[in-house]
Amino acid sequence: MTVSTRTQLKFEVLDVYKNNPPLPTLKKNDLATLLAVVYKI
Repeated sequence: MTVSTRTQLKFEVLDVYKNNPPLPTLKKNDLATLLAVVYKI
């Protein structure tokens, strides 16, 4: 999303799925959310 001509707001959701986790008690997927403010010079 562009806020102004030089700034942007970025939002991402990452979902990583592992077929064989190292321990059976761990969940197989990892979910992360990222929010960034970008300023272009």
